[in-house]
Amino acid sequence: MKLVVCVDDNFGILFNKRRQSSDKMQRMDLKNIVLNSKVYLSRYSYDLYKDMDFNFEIVDENMVENIHIEDDSFFIYEGEFLEKFIEKVDEIICYFWNRDYPFDKTFDILDEFKEISSFDFKAKSHDKIERKIYVRK
Repeated sequence: MKLVVCVDDNFGILFNKRRQSSDKMQRMDLKNIVLNSKVYLSRYSYDLYKDMDFNFEIVDENMVENIHIEDDSFFIYEGEFLEKFIEKVDEIICYFWNRDYPFDKTFDILDEFKEISSFDFKAKSHDKIERKIYVRK
């Protein structure tokens, strides 16, 4: 399974239980990667991605341990219940906002992964978003 996450320069992911930022071009970039693969997300994430033409399945904390994970499936992570499925993740697509935002929750599991690619693009709300892909070591 591939995990998708957006972070600031300090690997912050949430502030006051809300995402730090969002960007339409980031979502379009992800759509080009996902294509027709299964995308798992929380109700909170669905509100952001609902206009995208994804093959969605909304999951909650009680469901996530029992979902059938396919190798080409994606999980959009925004701070919820990572410990319940991290062992199923073999790749991480990490979008960096290239800014410092306030945060009270960080994404700190990249020590278990190695970077294999990086790509920068101009976004609507950010001068540059960097997409890095990591695979499990």
